[in-house]
Amino acid sequence: MSKCSIVDCIKEVVDIGSYCPEHGEMIDKILNPSRCKVDECEREALSYVGICHLHNRRLKRTGSFDDPRDRLIATKSPSLIDLHWAAGFLEGEGSFQFPHRVSASQVQEEPLLRLREMFGGKIGITKRPESKPNQKDCHSWNTSGSRARGIMMTLYPLMSTKRKEQIKQALFSLS
Repeated sequence: MSKCSIVDCIKEVVDIGSYCPEHGEMIDKILNPSRCKVDECEREALSYVGICHLHNRRLKRTGSFDDPRDRLIATKSPSLIDLHWAAGFLEGEGSFQFPHRVSASQVQEEPLLRLREMFGGKIGITKRPESKPNQKDCHSWNTSGSRARGIMMTLYPLMSTKRKEQIKQALFSLS
């Protein structure tokens, strides 16, 4: 019998130059770190949960491993028909505001999901007040910054005179 190869460890081991079970496990983790089990994440996993620190923090904060930034990204390249649909929908339900913001709100979430698919952005929900049981929850889609400017300039030729003025104000307002 010999002693563990770690300095100051007095535990006995069978082979010379080997480690006691406690230090052997620690060395194994250092030499062969486990990888996060979320999708194709390459980060080192926290030993006690099997996922990396980023996914662990995101899970605690949001209850999901999904990156919130992913929802901002458009997942479809809109066709000409899609752009005409979006222009018509935003003509009736949309709002173009300064500084560079496009939004739409309504009870049905499906059209807003379609907008997010085409243009990216965020969808939120406003729960109905308990004091108004007949009122429904309201969903809203919005995007801002360069993404909103791009939407405004793309849809501008398809909009009514009133909306074109609103878009001009949103793009060029100095106030």
